Amino acid sequence: MGSIWWRIKGIFGRRIGIIVGSRLINNNCSSSSMGSNTYRLSAVLLAVLLCASALPQSVAADETTTEHFAFGMEYDWTNMNDDFESMTGLPLDDILADIMQSADDAGIEMVLLEELTGTSSVIIDQYEDGTKMFNPPDGSGSVEVTKHVTELTIRHGDVMDMAMITEWSDARAGWDLTISAGGGSLLNVDAYYVEYRDANGLIYGHDVDMSMATEQSFYFDLQGHLEADDGESVMPLNIHMEMGVDYSVDSAQSEIVYSEASELYQAMSALEGGEDLYWGIGEGEDNYVYWYGMDEADTDCEWSGYEYECSNETGSVDWDTWSDSYFSCSWISDYSVWDCYDSYYGDAYYYNYCEHYNTSGYYACTSDTDNTWEMEYYLYETNYEDGTNPPYANVYAIIDYYPYCEYYDSIGEYHCTYDFGWESDYENSLGWTHYEDGTSPMDDGEIWDEVESHTGTFATTTGFDFELTGLPAQEMGFPEGKWDVSASDSTTDAGGFDEDYGCEMGIELFEGTQMITSDGEQIEVMQAYTSPLPWGMTCHVANLFYYAFMGTEDAATLEDMIVDSTEEIAETLDGNGDSYESSDQMDMEVYVHGQDEIEVYVSAWNLDENTNYEINMVMENSDGITQDAESMVVYDDYYFSDYTYMSTSSWGEHCVTSQLKDVSNNVIVDSVTTCVEVAQEPEPSDLVIDIVEGFADSTLENVMENFASNLEYRLEDYEADIPYDDGDMFVLWDTTNNMVVGFQLVVTSDDSNLWYTLVGPESDSYGDAPSPVSVTYFSGQQAIAQEAEIEDDSTLADLVDLSQHNDEIIEDAIEESLSDNSPEAGGPENSGEEGEDTEEEAAGLLPFISPAFTIAMFAAAGLVASLRSRKD
Repeated sequence: MGSIWWRIKGIFGRRIGIIVGSRLINNNCSSSSMGSNTYRLSAVLLAVLLCASALPQSVAADETTTEHFAFGMEYDWTNMNDDFESMTGLPLDDILADIMQSADDAGIEMVLLEELTGTSSVIIDQYEDGTKMFNPPDGSGSVEVTKHVTELTIRHGDVMDMAMITEWSDARAGWDLTISAGGGSLLNVDAYYVEYRDANGLIYGHDVDMSMATEQSFYFDLQGHLEADDGESVMPLNIHMEMGVDYSVDSAQSEIVYSEASELYQAMSALEGGEDLYWGIGEGEDNYVYWYGMDEADTDCEWSGYEYECSNETGSVDWDTWSDSYFSCSWISDYSVWDCYDSYYGDAYYYNYCEHYNTSGYYACTSDTDNTWEMEYYLYETNYEDGTNPPYANVYAIIDYYPYCEYYDSIGEYHCTYDFGWESDYENSLGWTHYEDGTSPMDDGEIWDEVESHTGTFATTTGFDFELTGLPAQEMGFPEGKWDVSASDSTTDAGGFDEDYGCEMGIELFEGTQMITSDGEQIEVMQAYTSPLPWGMTCHVANLFYYAFMGTEDAATLEDMIVDSTEEIAETLDGNGDSYESSDQMDMEVYVHGQDEIEVYVSAWNLDENTNYEINMVMENSDGITQDAESMVVYDDYYFSDYTYMSTSSWGEHCVTSQLKDVSNNVIVDSVTTCVEVAQEPEPSDLVIDIVEGFADSTLENVMENFASNLEYRLEDYEADIPYDDGDMFVLWDTTNNMVVGFQLVVTSDDSNLWYTLVGPESDSYGDAPSPVSVTYFSGQQAIAQEAEIEDDSTLADLVDLSQHNDEIIEDAIEESLSDNSPEAGGPENSGEEGEDTEEEAAGLLPFISPAFTIAMFAAAGLVASLRSRKD
């Protein structure tokens, strides 16, 4: 099965490409080890959770006033664990236990915990909403059009928490760490699209109103301690980081009016099984065909079975000419060469090829040919005078390849192009006349429209916050809290646009039909590859989002806000590396490479060559204490430039002052001052040094090798049992209403010749998949009810049922792990008063391990194993 694409072309040639309907899994899948099959599962799940979120199932919903076609889907992320096992057959609980047991056998205590909760929903609702009068731009007069409405509603929210509790030590080093992390994400999209069609289905334009909200948050905590010298040296850790980014299109609207009414709807109505249709909006590069013209005297084009090979003989042999009054040639058969003698100078020459012109009285000879016996018989040929090459000439042809060529006998020319693509029936194109007619062989099944106007407005909000505390700056010689960071900012933007518009869409419709069921009624549909939304809406929404996201010319970006908010912090951490200042007769540049390497460049001009000068430089810290001083002697010249290096024992702001002094008259002529930030250089404490040396001398390397070996042994017998080895995805096309009314993800396996519906409506052609995934498929009244239920959900609290987010076990495990820690290591103020966990309580800390977390553990174990193998 092939695939069809659609493309949205914005300004500056930007394109957004999307593929729906392509082969998901190779045919040669078989049950094997986990690592070799995981990608197939990923393909299926990605198709279900992403493609399904954008593709609808259609059915008429009965209402008293308006007939709706509503469809959609929902996924509950708490089912991710079960779906992973359904698609792989891997027992995640057993794998988790083996990971922890492998660590335990190596002497590492380890507990892994994770909880994921959330939902994703997409609803598409299509209906007619009355009529209005529309005035086309061609001045033909107003026309009554019907408003065809499509509403797109997307809601997504998820919350994740995880923890790793681990402890290990020997006599030289060790750790007791509690690592926790988590976050949440939110995506809300509401798009209201109106397409204006007259009674004949001609499209005059369309409008879009859209809003979107996104949020992403993340936190990370590292608490506990590192130790050395059998617990004599202990460094507590209590590091906390959290960040959040949000972006919203508060409101955006756009209107498009066609230069002439589009016949797209009629073309789609006429589609039959096995046919393709392409639709483009715009003009210029996509309509222009570039032809290569070639003279048949120099070029010959022949079909190679796939494309045309056009050979062009270029260049000519090098000839030597001699007067036959003193030059003569005779053929030597044994060597197949011409033996020529110049009696004037007494020189002999050998040529592969010669021609003799009796009337003109000269020879023309060359060796740029093959050395063959036949050359004896070409002595009286006239290639030299004709300007042609002799036979067997060693002149190489240049071959160009074209997918499409035409030949015009009347003018003796070939005309070829790449712009029609590669097709097998172009074998006969030499006799066609598209170059002469200005047409295209692709005109059948292709529609191009132009837009008269494309305008819109938007308003957006962008914000972020970031906080980092607890990094042990004091152990590196810095003041406590030196590395703490806190920054936040937000900005709004609003504007409008009046821009060109471009779009390319396509559909590949397959032969055959099937009956799908929705609300107890059957609909006859065909399978297709195309966009799930109306084509006009697909491009219009993408263009509107693009202009809203790009914003106005001077709008602050997220990057700008982060740089502005953290600039002062970055300067204090890293130092402001350079500074420049100038005055009337001098300037100065300062570059900070470190406390002991501060580079100072100074220049002076308009100097009196008969006067003695010197430049004195002084560097002071923020307390006004001089850190260094230098002086330069200015030689007799109009202009002076030099550099030097200075140093300081302090850090922070430093200012360098340079003075130009007239030594002869003891007068300061000019001065300039500039300031830079000198970063403090780290100085590891004795505690840090002890811990680093302790780990270097410890048995940790052997412990990690044992862990990798144990894990490799326990996991080597696991094999994935993937139920399917091939799949495909289609949208379902209703030829009666000329719209997409559903989608199917279908799968099969080598054990069966049958295909099944993994996600999609009930069908008379496909049975239900024996190993399902937890995607809820809506249609009809169910979809309308779901739309009404989620329409007002706008926050994580609305979208995520926190009562189902069982993070209490994680919180209890973290609290218990930290109960004996000091406050500096994340423990309570009254640390040490809590009791110890029982073995049964510790064994119960296994609520959920996600596929992503499991794969991460496999990767970590594989890395350790590979390091061990390389060492061996």
